[in-house]
Amino acid sequence: MKKLILTVAVALFITSCSKKEEETITQVLNQTQNPSISGYQKTDFYFKLPSKDGETIDLANYKGRPVMILFFTENCPYCIKSAPFLEKLYEKYTPQGLGVIGISIKDDIQSPIEFQRRTGIKFPLVYNGKEIARNYGISGVPFIYLLDKNHNLKRVWAGYSEEYNEDIIRTIEKTI
Repeated sequence: MKKLILTVAVALFITSCSKKEEETITQVLNQTQNPSISGYQKTDFYFKLPSKDGETIDLANYKGRPVMILFFTENCPYCIKSAPFLEKLYEKYTPQGLGVIGISIKDDIQSPIEFQRRTGIKFPLVYNGKEIARNYGISGVPFIYLLDKNHNLKRVWAGYSEEYNEDIIRTIEKTI
């Protein structure tokens, strides 16, 4: 009931506001409706990208949670090789707060769709990540990043090898 009254009041107020005031009110309303991202402090690792499912993945929605990020392309053999291990991490550590996100550096929605088809993974996949990859400083794929609960860099693994698995697990367990 409170939300309905707030929404009606804001709607009436917006009709008499300037464009700038309207944008400010919309931001406040969005924070009220989604308090989990209220007060989120963006870091150099922040991103907001389209998902293969037609939604948007916003790192702010993972506020207070560590996040593992895989930069990939659908045809990279080492990216494909890393997927089952990352899926196991997703299944085991998501209930403990870990987020796992795959970012295709390609602009085409077919890249994450094909990657999921080839690997069977279930963690969220986004695309159009070339600029984000540049911001992260990657020089190829795969790159695996672990961000801490404040979304600062905890660790990075260039490429993928099964030899990394124990180190990745230890680092996650220290971070959660």
